[in-house]
Amino acid sequence: MKIRTIAIAGICMTGLAACGAATSTSAPTTTATSHPAAASHPSATTPAASVTAPTSLAPTTTPTAPASLVPPTPGTATIATLWCGPVSGVINAPSLSAWESGAYGYDAYTTVIPNIKGTTSAIENMDILSSGIPLAQALCFEVQSGDADLPPVNQTTFADAMSDFLKASKVLHTLPGQTVSTAVSATRPYLNSGIAKLNAFLSAIGK
Repeated sequence: MKIRTIAIAGICMTGLAACGAATSTSAPTTTATSHPAAASHPSATTPAASVTAPTSLAPTTTPTAPASLVPPTPGTATIATLWCGPVSGVINAPSLSAWESGAYGYDAYTTVIPNIKGTTSAIENMDILSSGIPLAQALCFEVQSGDADLPPVNQTTFADAMSDFLKASKVLHTLPGQTVSTAVSATRPYLNSGIAKLNAFLSAIGK
């Protein structure tokens, strides 16, 4: 009976040792699977890739000066002689956008055209004949400036408009002593024709 009891105790002790071994080997397994954060740790390398991206784009964003901003070289030849003076110092715009900019003497669009419209309106509304000569001179000077700064496109339409305005200025300049109505009536056909051609030119360039 004692031998049997000892044998049973021995088996239990062996079982406990086996149980203890099972417990000690399962602990690392449980511990290894309890750290999912370790699997996501490589995300720390993502910022490094995004930091280098702008460096490769930098060369493509370097601004360059457009050709339209290069100052022109005015001509020296006299291309026409108007009753108020010669047309010389002609400049040629490299592009329509440069001509419209008003920079470097390209002032036909920004200054000459608005002035011509203002002068023609003043002639149409002239109330005293003495203002006719100054207005005729102003219109001739504006044509002079316009002829020295022709646009790079639709030059024929623009030049035809300038020609009509020049004719109007000549008529007004040679009508001293006439009544206001006579002076305005004599210049109106040329003014109307010039404005119509000028508006056609502006429409052709999208203005």
